[in-house]
Amino acid sequence: MKRSRIITQQKKVPSITEIPNHIISDIFSRLSVKSIFSCRCVCKTWCNLLLDPNFAALHYARAPQGVILHFITQRDLYLEVESSGSRNSSRGSTSNAVVTKLNTKLEFPERMPHRLNSCNGLFLFIKFGFPITCSIYNPITGEYMILPQDKNDAFSQIGFGLGFSQKTNQFKVLRISFYTKILMQLKAEIHTVGTNSWRSIGGDVLPKLCCPSPQSIFLNGALHWMPETLLSSNLIDINSFDFENEEFQSIPLPAQFGVERITRTARLGLLGGCLCIYDTSFSPQLDIWMMKDYGVKESWTKQYVIETPEFSRSFHPVRILDNGEILFVKCVIGILAYNPREKKFRDVGVSWLPKENFLPIDFTSSFVSLKNAATGQHFQQNE
Repeated sequence: MKRSRIITQQKKVPSITEIPNHIISDIFSRLSVKSIFSCRCVCKTWCNLLLDPNFAALHYARAPQGVILHFITQRDLYLEVESSGSRNSSRGSTSNAVVTKLNTKLEFPERMPHRLNSCNGLFLFIKFGFPITCSIYNPITGEYMILPQDKNDAFSQIGFGLGFSQKTNQFKVLRISFYTKILMQLKAEIHTVGTNSWRSIGGDVLPKLCCPSPQSIFLNGALHWMPETLLSSNLIDINSFDFENEEFQSIPLPAQFGVERITRTARLGLLGGCLCIYDTSFSPQLDIWMMKDYGVKESWTKQYVIETPEFSRSFHPVRILDNGEILFVKCVIGILAYNPREKKFRDVGVSWLPKENFLPIDFTSSFVSLKNAATGQHFQQNE
């Protein structure tokens, strides 16, 4: 009797090298910043794939909103993002923050320059002196670019702001200067990243349009900032500059805000994709107003009234988490989360941060290369 021979055929397991590059890019775009850097070191093919401008665009579109903590007395930057455990939560479960120390590569001889604002994953820094050094920096890739300097001592540079134009796919920098002999004679110029010069945008820069501050917010193609000095008691507006049309504009504030309150204690922020203002007066109560419909004065809503354990001046809201909690940063203490339903603060589990003053910076991670940013290739859409 012949024994039947049983032949077992093993299924061939496909190698990862056989997976199309666009699928690998899609997978990598969902990873954390730390994991992506690890993947870069695996092989040259993956490294080139992760350096492609199309990958930078895909990753940025999916990157979670984070917060950069810029410690004032040192060069260190820390990136905070919401832990993945809470993103799919529908029951409001709590989660801890994930904080990573970034390897900054700025080679300035002194402490970290004054940070002005962030836009699409890039920062604008200035270093005071003569002439002023203005730099664009990507804290994720470590690249930075020093912009052309203005050695004309007839004008003193007093304000800068970084923005992005979707029409031209280019980053732009706004610079406001005043004539040293006549303080009220202002001029505004634009630098398009990748060029070697500044150009006047024409028209008059009204004195009421104060210069961009470190709390400037980029939203809907425009840079927004609070007025710090007012020449008219009737002016109650947020200043803004539209990088698409290169025009100054104004955004109305709630009628309930008085001029003195705006210039002294109100701060501008971004929550849930909306402009917000909050009162930083020496009071244990923190009021947060949100503009639900951009540009519409009547849409301002007092969304939150929060009893803070200490003076509200040291509490800064930075993001609404997926579970409904509001993420706050508090100088020296660190990061806290507030539950609106329970009306309680909780620690998010980051106790190792330096106990020093820091500036919170609204931030979304980006792998855009400054070389590509200078040629307008960084946010190309995939075919």
